[in-house]
Amino acid sequence: MAFRDIEVEVIEKNVSGLKISNTAIKSKDTIGVPRSYVTHKQSKYYVVKQGEQNEKKTISLDIVSSDNEYYYVLIDDIIKNGDIIYHPETSVPMSLTLEKEVKGVYKLVGTEYVFVPINILTQNETSAIIEEKVGSGIQIYDKVIFIPGPKVESL
Repeated sequence: MAFRDIEVEVIEKNVSGLKISNTAIKSKDTIGVPRSYVTHKQSKYYVVKQGEQNEKKTISLDIVSSDNEYYYVLIDDIIKNGDIIYHPETSVPMSLTLEKEVKGVYKLVGTEYVFVPINILTQNETSAIIEEKVGSGIQIYDKVIFIPGPKVESL
Protein backbone atom coordinates (compact mmCIF):
# COMPACT_ATOMS: atom_id res chain seq x y z
CA MET A 1 0.00 0.00 0.00
CA ALA A 2 1.38 3.41 -1.01
CA PHE A 3 1.11 6.52 1.14
CA ARG A 4 0.63 10.04 -0.14
CA ASP A 5 1.88 13.23 1.43
CA ILE A 6 -0.62 16.06 1.33
CA GLU A 7 0.34 19.61 2.29
CA VAL A 8 -2.33 21.45 4.24
CA GLU A 9 -2.35 25.13 5.17
CA VAL A 10 -4.34 26.10 8.24
CA ILE A 11 -5.77 29.61 8.21
CA GLU A 12 -5.53 31.06 11.69
CA LYS A 13 -7.72 34.10 11.13
CA ASN A 14 -10.18 35.36 8.59
CA VAL A 15 -9.33 38.82 7.22
CA SER A 16 -11.84 41.00 5.42
CA GLY A 17 -10.86 43.98 3.26
CA LEU A 18 -9.86 45.02 -0.24
CA LYS A 19 -7.30 42.99 -2.20
CA ILE A 20 -4.70 45.12 -3.95
CA SER A 21 -1.54 44.30 -5.90
CA ASN A 22 1.76 44.91 -4.14
CA THR A 23 2.91 46.85 -7.23
CA ALA A 24 0.41 49.60 -6.33
CA ILE A 25 1.75 50.06 -2.78
CA LYS A 26 4.29 52.87 -2.41
CA SER A 27 6.15 54.26 0.61
CA LYS A 28 6.33 58.01 1.13
CA ASP A 29 8.21 60.01 3.75
CA THR A 30 6.12 62.30 5.92
CA ILE A 31 6.97 64.89 8.55
CA GLY A 32 5.11 65.07 11.86
CA VAL A 33 3.60 68.45 12.74
CA PRO A 34 2.37 68.74 16.36
CA ARG A 35 -1.40 69.20 16.52
CA SER A 36 -1.00 72.23 18.83
CA TYR A 37 0.92 74.09 16.07
CA VAL A 38 -1.81 73.57 13.45
CA THR A 39 -4.87 75.78 12.97
CA HIS A 40 -8.07 74.54 11.36
CA LYS A 41 -10.42 76.75 9.34
CA GLN A 42 -13.21 75.67 6.97
CA SER A 43 -11.94 72.06 6.63
CA LYS A 44 -8.39 73.29 5.81
CA TYR A 45 -5.29 72.97 7.98
CA TYR A 46 -2.62 75.67 8.30
CA VAL A 47 0.71 76.23 10.00
CA VAL A 48 2.88 79.34 10.39
CA LYS A 49 6.33 78.63 8.94
CA GLN A 50 9.56 80.62 8.80
CA GLY A 51 10.25 81.71 5.21
CA GLU A 52 13.56 81.98 3.37
CA GLN A 53 14.12 85.59 4.55
CA ASN A 54 13.10 84.71 8.15
CA GLU A 55 9.58 86.09 7.61
CA LYS A 56 6.55 84.25 8.99
CA LYS A 57 4.16 82.90 6.39
CA THR A 58 1.02 80.79 6.69
CA ILE A 59 0.96 77.64 4.57
CA SER A 60 -1.78 75.13 3.89
CA LEU A 61 -1.14 71.50 4.87
CA ASP A 62 -2.27 68.40 2.98
CA ILE A 63 -2.51 65.92 5.84
CA VAL A 64 -2.16 62.26 4.86
CA SER A 65 -2.51 60.70 8.33
CA SER A 66 -2.59 61.57 12.01
CA ASP A 67 -2.36 60.20 15.52
CA ASN A 68 -3.14 61.70 18.94
CA GLU A 69 -0.12 64.03 18.89
CA TYR A 70 0.80 64.73 15.24
CA TYR A 71 -0.55 65.42 11.78
CA TYR A 72 1.63 63.79 9.10
CA VAL A 73 2.31 65.72 5.88
CA LEU A 74 4.16 64.52 2.77
CA ILE A 75 7.68 65.95 2.66
CA ASP A 76 8.04 68.30 -0.31
CA ASP A 77 9.32 71.76 -1.21
CA ILE A 78 6.71 73.44 1.01
CA ILE A 79 7.45 71.60 4.25
CA LYS A 80 10.41 69.40 5.17
CA ASN A 81 12.68 68.21 7.96
CA GLY A 82 14.39 71.13 9.74
CA ASP A 83 11.75 73.76 8.88
CA ILE A 84 10.85 76.18 11.68
CA ILE A 85 7.17 76.52 12.56
CA TYR A 86 5.49 78.77 15.14
CA HIS A 87 2.79 78.08 17.69
CA PRO A 88 -0.34 80.00 16.59
CA GLU A 89 -1.04 81.49 20.05
CA THR A 90 2.37 81.85 21.71
CA SER A 91 4.63 82.19 18.62
CA VAL A 92 7.06 79.71 20.21
CA PRO A 93 9.28 78.35 17.40
CA MET A 94 9.83 74.65 16.82
CA SER A 95 12.01 72.76 14.34
CA LEU A 96 10.32 69.88 12.51
CA THR A 97 12.29 66.66 12.98
CA LEU A 98 9.85 63.74 13.27
CA GLU A 99 9.84 61.73 10.03
CA LYS A 100 7.62 58.72 9.45
CA GLU A 101 7.30 56.41 6.45
CA VAL A 102 3.70 55.89 5.33
CA LYS A 103 2.52 53.16 2.97
CA GLY A 104 -0.19 54.10 0.51
CA VAL A 105 -1.45 54.05 -3.06
CA TYR A 106 -2.17 56.65 -5.73
CA LYS A 107 -5.95 56.95 -6.25
CA LEU A 108 -7.74 58.86 -8.99
CA VAL A 109 -9.65 61.82 -7.53
CA GLY A 110 -11.30 63.87 -10.29
CA THR A 111 -8.55 64.27 -12.87
CA GLU A 112 -5.56 63.87 -10.50
CA TYR A 113 -3.91 60.96 -8.76
CA VAL A 114 -3.59 61.58 -5.02
CA PHE A 115 -1.49 59.63 -2.49
CA VAL A 116 -3.79 57.91 0.02
CA PRO A 117 -2.39 56.10 3.09
CA ILE A 118 -3.49 52.51 3.61
CA ASN A 119 -3.66 50.10 6.52
CA ILE A 120 -2.34 46.68 5.44
CA LEU A 121 -4.17 43.89 7.28
CA THR A 122 -2.20 41.01 5.73
CA GLN A 123 0.20 40.62 2.82
CA ASN A 124 1.87 37.90 0.72
CA GLU A 125 4.36 37.98 -2.19
CA THR A 126 1.90 39.33 -4.77
CA SER A 127 -0.93 41.13 -3.01
CA ALA A 128 -2.19 42.65 0.20
CA ILE A 129 -5.53 42.89 1.97
CA ILE A 130 -6.08 46.49 3.06
CA GLU A 131 -8.68 48.08 5.26
CA GLU A 132 -11.54 49.70 3.34
CA LYS A 133 -12.09 53.31 4.41
CA VAL A 134 -15.11 55.41 3.61
CA GLY A 135 -14.41 59.06 2.82
CA SER A 136 -10.83 59.93 1.92
CA GLY A 137 -9.55 56.34 2.02
CA ILE A 138 -9.65 53.51 -0.51
CA GLN A 139 -13.01 52.00 -1.39
CA ILE A 140 -14.17 49.29 -3.75
CA TYR A 141 -14.06 50.39 -7.43
CA ASP A 142 -11.56 53.22 -6.79
CA LYS A 143 -9.06 53.67 -9.63
CA VAL A 144 -5.55 52.96 -8.36
CA ILE A 145 -2.22 53.14 -10.24
CA PHE A 146 -0.48 49.77 -10.63
CA ILE A 147 3.13 50.46 -11.63
CA PRO A 148 5.92 47.89 -11.33
CA GLY A 149 9.01 49.18 -9.59
CA PRO A 150 9.84 50.74 -6.24
CA LYS A 151 8.82 54.38 -6.80
CA VAL A 152 6.42 56.64 -8.63
CA GLU A 153 8.68 59.58 -9.43
CA SER A 154 6.54 61.46 -11.95
CA LEU A 155 3.58 62.17 -9.68
